[in-house]
Amino acid sequence: MTPTTVVFETASLADAFRRAQRVAPARGGALTQLGGFMMEVGSERVLLRATDGDVFLSQFLDPHSITGPQAAWRIPSQVATKLVTSLPGGQGQEVTVTGDGSSVILTQGRMTATVGLMDHTLYPAFRPEPIPEAAQRVDGFGTLLDRIAWAASRKEAMANSSILVTEQHLVAATQNGVAMIPHPELSLPGGQSLVSLATVSTILAHMPDVALWLDDNAMYVAPSPNVQARCRLWAEQFPTYTKATSREFGASVLLQGEEIGAILTRLRAVVEREKEGSHVWLTLGDGQMTFQAADSDGTAAVTDEMELVTGMAAHQRVTFRVAADVLSSALGKTPGEQLVMRYDLAGGQMLRIDGQGGYSCWIPLIRQK
Repeated sequence: MTPTTVVFETASLADAFRRAQRVAPARGGALTQLGGFMMEVGSERVLLRATDGDVFLSQFLDPHSITGPQAAWRIPSQVATKLVTSLPGGQGQEVTVTGDGSSVILTQGRMTATVGLMDHTLYPAFRPEPIPEAAQRVDGFGTLLDRIAWAASRKEAMANSSILVTEQHLVAATQNGVAMIPHPELSLPGGQSLVSLATVSTILAHMPDVALWLDDNAMYVAPSPNVQARCRLWAEQFPTYTKATSREFGASVLLQGEEIGAILTRLRAVVEREKEGSHVWLTLGDGQMTFQAADSDGTAAVTDEMELVTGMAAHQRVTFRVAADVLSSALGKTPGEQLVMRYDLAGGQMLRIDGQGGYSCWIPLIRQK
């Protein structure tokens, strides 16, 4: 069998593999049918496809050269991505991919790696669609998604892993909290759509201008002519979130975004090595705001105090307990140099954080033991 050999710019292939890896399932029952990604080698271009069953990502790649017959390779995504992204990717660096039907061989300099192929006959057949003339051009759509996607679940299917696109807002809601942000005016049949967009938020985060269009089953997102994601529309009920968003709060403090960023960095240094269950205690009162966190075995702890504007938190001290990862995501993704945190003096069940551009999020408090 005549092998097929493709020579890529290393940095370009690494970027494409990173995007595909974010969509391809890494474990579970979906691996047999959906695991890995498809690399289809044509006479001049390569089509890289990945899906988790809800999001279908297609990327056209322009390699430096292609020799040999056309080929279809289903490549294990995790090992291939780790190999390619670990290679030197500076200007002029190339990686060669050669396939013989049962495996692909990656070579660069003195490095040679062989990766066995998966059965490509089981992989879903989908192709990118031409961008229609009626597609909407939306600037900053990926950035908006990235602001709220932390509140969507990546482990659950259907509604909890989706983004609600209403006439005015993008909304994510799970037990982790609620996040919403205004969007540019989108034309949506029926006024709103529930879309599997959370998975592609990191892919689109740094792609400023995207083309959007819908059919009866999906929203199509194309950040470039070479990259397209088909995101499934769901008919399921979106998690109830209006109870949180209609909640009244009795007190608020003004937070400086730069200072919050530094405090979050120090908190993460203590709690991010915990697999789950790590918490942060927030104490407000007597004109002060204090953050406290510790790891589970007591080997590391941090206490950090934020300077507040005179007159704020001028009440008796009240302490809140919040999941560390949720607080970090909520504060870290809130845009603006100044943030407003709203809370109840009686404790309550949630905190609200408001940022620039109409962004708001609500995070649940954990009952203190």
